[in-house]
This record gives sequence, C-alpha cells and structure tokens, in this order.
Amino acid sequence: MFQTTWERHVASFKERQVAARHALSGIESKIDNLVSRIVATSQPTLIGAYEGELKKLERRRIAMSEKIDSAGILMPDFEETYSTAISVISNPLILWQNQDVRLKRAAVRYAFTSRPQYDRENGYSSAKASLPFQLLQSLSPSNKENVMKMETVVGDTGIEPVTPAV
Repeated sequence: MFQTTWERHVASFKERQVAARHALSGIESKIDNLVSRIVATSQPTLIGAYEGELKKLERRRIAMSEKIDSAGILMPDFEETYSTAISVISNPLILWQNQDVRLKRAAVRYAFTSRPQYDRENGYSSAKASLPFQLLQSLSPSNKENVMKMETVVGDTGIEPVTPAV
C-alpha cells in the first residue's frame, strides 16, 4: 500500500516536471517571437508594448526555470524513506532528542494534529494524536483508563519539564 502510494506520488511528480518543461519551452518560443517583432518594428509605441510584454514573459520564464530547478532534486529511494518513516513513527523520541529545533517541531507536527487547548478552569488539554499514533495507542496493551485520562488533560506539572528548586 505504501509503495503504491509512493509510486503514484513519483509519477505525479514526473508529470509536473514534464508539464513545467513544456510550459517553459512555450514561454521561450513566445520570447523569441516577440524579439523578432521588436527587431522588425520601427514604431516606438509598438516597441514599448512589445518590451513590456517581453518583461512579463521573462519574469514567467525565470519563475518557471526556478520551479524546474527546485523540483529537480533527486527523489530518495522508497526503501530508505519507508524505513526512516517507520523508525520515526515507532520511536519519535529520535527526532526529539536531536539538537535541531526544526526536527523537534517536525516531531510535534507528526505526533499531533492540533495544538493543545487551554481552558481557564481545567488548564491545558492534550492535543489530539495523529492517526499513526492513535493506531499505535489503540494497539498498546496499556490500561485503557490511563490512556483516556492522558488524552484529555495535561498533567499538573504542565507542558514544560519540572525544574529543580533553587
């Protein structure tokens, strides 16, 4: 199932690349056409109009070229990506223990579908776990009452770890 989805994603990516290259060649042919018109025209008004259109096409050409260049990054191998994803899902602490703040933010985004909500009377409630973590939690042999309690309210210490008294 994962490999089929991956293959569809890769095929879609390649189709977008082909479409972008086709659009770029169309823009370049329009630019060539406008340049030849500018050379053949002697009227200043037409030359000004052609030059304005040429500037617009040049901006579109640059944007399309950047889009193709940025998307030209090689896609990683399915097996490598799959094993990385499974290892992160099975142990998200790997990302959290990394010193890179971006990876810690990614770990939070992977684990939760929303931010924790605050209620004046009850304090913070835990954010809803993402689908893979809900599935893993439902398969866990732990006490269901504790799981339900953990899903509704953040503990008394709050979100931040407890710091020792000075």
